Amino acid sequence: LKKIIWEVCNQTGVSWLDMKSERRMRHISIARQYMMWRLKMETTLSFPQIGQQLGGKDHTTILYGVKKYQKLIDSNEAPFVPHSIEEGKIDNG
Repeated sequence: LKKIIWEVCNQTGVSWLDMKSERRMRHISIARQYMMWRLKMETTLSFPQIGQQLGGKDHTTILYGVKKYQKLIDSNEAPFVPHSIEEGKIDNG
């Protein structure tokens, strides 16, 4: 968990405090959705558990963020992509 958080914060340039905040600036929102997506795809955490990690966000917010970021990935518009996808190593099935 800490490794993913550290990687996402470094890759996006958004601090952990901003990830957990209510700020809605576009670059923070997209980075937060990327964090949600990584935590869902690479851990066994549930949507409510991810919400707790991200400052007490509701599970429906996490569900929306994960789906939205997956659409960006599917349309090749995602600004951040984990190395495991670039190398074809992620199995999200």
